[in-house]
Amino acid sequence: MVPRSPLLPFAPSSPVGVCRSVRLTLRLAMSLLTPLVAPRVAPRVAPLVAPLVAPLVWLLVAPLVATCALIGGPSPAAAQDPNGGASAALKQLFEDAWQFDLRENPVFATSVGDFRYNDRLARETLADHQRRAAQRREFLQRLEAIPPGELPAGDRLNREIFGRQLRDDVAEFDFGAHLQPITNRSGFHISFPELPREVPLKTVRDYEQYAARLRAFELYVSDHLELMREGLRRGLVLPAVVLEGYREAITTHIVDDPANSLLYSPVAKFPASIPEGDRQRLKEAVRDAVAKSVVPGYRRFLEFMERDYVTAARGSIGGGKNNRGPKIKKT
Repeated sequence: MVPRSPLLPFAPSSPVGVCRSVRLTLRLAMSLLTPLVAPRVAPRVAPLVAPLVAPLVWLLVAPLVATCALIGGPSPAAAQDPNGGASAALKQLFEDAWQFDLRENPVFATSVGDFRYNDRLARETLADHQRRAAQRREFLQRLEAIPPGELPAGDRLNREIFGRQLRDDVAEFDFGAHLQPITNRSGFHISFPELPREVPLKTVRDYEQYAARLRAFELYVSDHLELMREGLRRGLVLPAVVLEGYREAITTHIVDDPANSLLYSPVAKFPASIPEGDRQRLKEAVRDAVAKSVVPGYRRFLEFMERDYVTAARGSIGGGKNNRGPKIKKT
């Protein structure tokens, strides 16, 4: 949340607050410019210049003020709610849902600049997905309790979009999309090696947290195997054609020497910001994590794919063969 300034009595994050603050600042600027400009011109001209300063300032910024008036004005329905009850409830819901998503997806949080969860990966067990679906249903109930007629036009549109997102998320869970988390070109096993590009690696703390995420990878694999085994049990398995060429994306990361892993690359060459005295310790931490977590995780995943999953892959590509075709169409 952006803190309020004593000179800006309205929340800067709000369009209305921004526009009101602009107007307030302009009035202040005009009151200051007039006495400053006038004395600097020739005495005979000063009486003529001073009255022109304020109109000139307004002429330059009139388009901005007009735009603010368009985006900041409340609708008649919103004006009936002087306390902003509906809009405040919607804003709080958005904030709660955003913080929930950041907690549940730490790598995403890192990518948007929130570093509170930089030492962890998401949990992906069946229980975790059930918990997330339950939370999204609760968010949807809160959203539907906010009367759209009491919202400004922009908030009504945001409400509609967010509702669609929540309904889609719940429908995907009900269908079991989380039980098919991979293809031969996408999935946790393909995105994870991109980690060095997605996290900050400028400080000793950054490297320690990076190593912590590498150590969490084997558990991350176990979580996904739990999902895929449940998919097997329910008959929710990918078509064989979608899995063609899957091995290379896995075997590339099963290395004898951790230094040959793509995930070792951040410690192969450190930035100048990392003290020499810490480099060897960080190298050993990353090497150990690759050897004891990353490589075993990929090896377990390969064994599962070869022994259990690929052999159960279906020959058809249509949704009807998994007994969920009609539901796919509806969602």
